[in-house]
Amino acid sequence: GSFLAARPQDLTPDQREQLRRQWEAFPPETRTRIFRTVATARLDEMRAEAAGLTPAARTERIRQAIINGVLKPGEILNEAEIATKFESGKTPAREALLLLTHMGYLDSLPRVGYMVTKPTLQDILETFHLRIILEVEAIGLAIGRLSPEDIRRLQENNEAEGKLTASMITSDKSAASALNREFHLTIAQLSGNSRLATLIQQLMDDMERMLVNDPYLTDPSQHKKIMDALLTHDKEQAQDAMRFHIAETRNRIVNRLSG
Repeated sequence: GSFLAARPQDLTPDQREQLRRQWEAFPPETRTRIFRTVATARLDEMRAEAAGLTPAARTERIRQAIINGVLKPGEILNEAEIATKFESGKTPAREALLLLTHMGYLDSLPRVGYMVTKPTLQDILETFHLRIILEVEAIGLAIGRLSPEDIRRLQENNEAEGKLTASMITSDKSAASALNREFHLTIAQLSGNSRLATLIQQLMDDMERMLVNDPYLTDPSQHKKIMDALLTHDKEQAQDAMRFHIAETRNRIVNRLSG
């Protein structure tokens, strides 16, 4: 077999000699092309190192751009564009795009590039079905663990969201959406079950894609009902309020999609 992909230090003397003969058998234009490919890959690595980005961090930056709607559903992406936009080389950009395709955020289009996927009605229904199951369980676990400081944090969040929701300023809408996310993830983390909190965070990421063009779909008055139950440490009422809130959000999104 060929040893072209191996590192020289891993080869025996006989294997290195075989590799030399294989290399010399290539036409000059092929050798030039290989040199350019290797040099480009190394240059991409050096750019990534200079930017201080690991492969995981680079992929996460692009993923967040999709979640937040900077890269919109249906938008066509290519490696060169992503490399420029995210200050990366083409090789790291390609690797990130392939990973995001595997994760379901992109569809690969041969000879075209990649298309940002759009959540389907089934995606929405499945996501909110799971949110109801997991977040109702999370608040049931959290209610017996709440400290006065935890209650204060949630109250401040709810009050800030209420003020922002009354605003019609676009930037405030983004802030309200962020506060909504913080409210739900705080309760998830207070459940004391880190795996449960991680699953809820993943679902909230999916929901952000669904809400990106309408961050006001959440109603802070429903968070107020959840807060009332938390203040009285009423587990059943808290779970009912959380279930109702998520179901109402789901219904509004589905109705908007169908309308």
